[in-house]
Amino acid sequence: MPVIKPPKERCKIEESVASLKISIPARKNYFMLFFLGFWLIGWAFGEVIVSGMLLAGIFGLFARSSLFDGAGAAGFSGGGLFLLAWLGGWTLGGGFALYAFFWQLAGKEMIEVSYDSIKIRRAIFGYGKTKEYMAAHIKDLRISPAALGSNMLGWSLASSFWGISGGLFAFDYGAKTFRFGIGVDEAEAKQILEKILARFPQYRVRKSDIG
Repeated sequence: MPVIKPPKERCKIEESVASLKISIPARKNYFMLFFLGFWLIGWAFGEVIVSGMLLAGIFGLFARSSLFDGAGAAGFSGGGLFLLAWLGGWTLGGGFALYAFFWQLAGKEMIEVSYDSIKIRRAIFGYGKTKEYMAAHIKDLRISPAALGSNMLGWSLASSFWGISGGLFAFDYGAKTFRFGIGVDEAEAKQILEKILARFPQYRVRKSDIG
């Protein structure tokens, strides 16, 4: 009977005098990577072709000096505006797919916990915006899997499905709950949470916060 060895940690933790830094690489889903890669090739062709059609139509109107002609303007406002609207939606969809592709390929979530705040940075190839949450407003740092419901619609549901948002860690900040730790398994999340609360016990749930 084969013996299963315990899996190694995916996250890297660095401790300093003032803070605890946690680095979480994006969890790769190779099926999604291949799917998005092939889809993005088709998306690029569609983007180039429709953009070329729009530019050709606009230049054609200028070349015939009929941009302000009633018939020319009516013709462009029909098919041209439809193509423009289609291109806008196609571009937004492609931008989302590009972000999801590169996040899975080279994304990394970096969390810095200190006495003063929790900083969360989601970066691709080292580039990303840092969001800082002040300790005075943070309550009940915990492990809490997100449940599907009315608050998981639209962008939230799509970004969670593609693995670019959400996470097992949650904390209340004012009147809203924020999450981090994308792609962390529950067992490793528990280990990380123990280390955080051992260093910074002020993030534990307090009796005064309940009820």
